[in-house]
Amino acid sequence: EAYCHESFGHFHLTLAGRQRLSRQQRISAAREALAEYQHSLQIWNDWLARGIAVTYANLRRNEAARAVAECEARLNRLTSGLRR
Repeated sequence: EAYCHESFGHFHLTLAGRQRLSRQQRISAAREALAEYQHSLQIWNDWLARGIAVTYANLRRNEAARAVAECEARLNRLTSGLRR
């Protein structure tokens, strides 16, 4: 399940980088990506809390956390001009 959310996150993050889309469409795609990556992160955190495949889950959790941070940064760049 976490892999599906990561894949959807990657898809939406790719859309968020497409310059031919409107700014609002890219913002929407970045928000979708963030939600998917956050869901993946929750799943890996749950695995860690339950002690399931701890080494592997910790590695995947760190990757999901990096993806969340990347999404947040992209979203901040996209919305920075809208907050004025």
